[in-house]
Amino acid sequence: MKILYTLAICTAFMQSLFMQSLTSASAPNSLDTTEEQVVATAKNFFNTIDIKNQSSEKYREVVTDDFLIFELGKQYTIDGLVKLFESDDREWISTKWTLSDFRISLDTNSAHASFQNHGVFRFKKNGKTYRSDLHWLESAYMIREGKSWKIRFFQSNRASEKTVEIE
Repeated sequence: MKILYTLAICTAFMQSLFMQSLTSASAPNSLDTTEEQVVATAKNFFNTIDIKNQSSEKYREVVTDDFLIFELGKQYTIDGLVKLFESDDREWISTKWTLSDFRISLDTNSAHASFQNHGVFRFKKNGKTYRSDLHWLESAYMIREGKSWKIRFFQSNRASEKTVEIE
């Protein structure tokens, strides 16, 4: 009888563990948590801060209220980051970012993405037109708000920059 009782307890315990693993494994999918959503959030962030889209302030929809970014050795809020584009010494023509080589870790309510970013910026300065090609190594920490992902923290390390005059 003791053996049957012990066996019943072990069986119940194993069933409980099995059910928990099924619940954990299916929870992200039940909330549509996918790596593609995390990648899309990162790409959307750069789309919203594109010089052509900044006036819409849609960037506020992809970052948390307490968003911080470390860029150029300094800490910025989203407003501070956007102000970096407000420059008296140049007229922006275009900004474009291409993200690649994503590495993503995620759970139900948070995600971390690291990736490479290649930016191409065109601007006028002192009557001349320039093209800057920049490369960054970047990392974003995101949290789930409802069914959406939002970026709470962003780390950006510039790896290279080349600016040339163009016609």
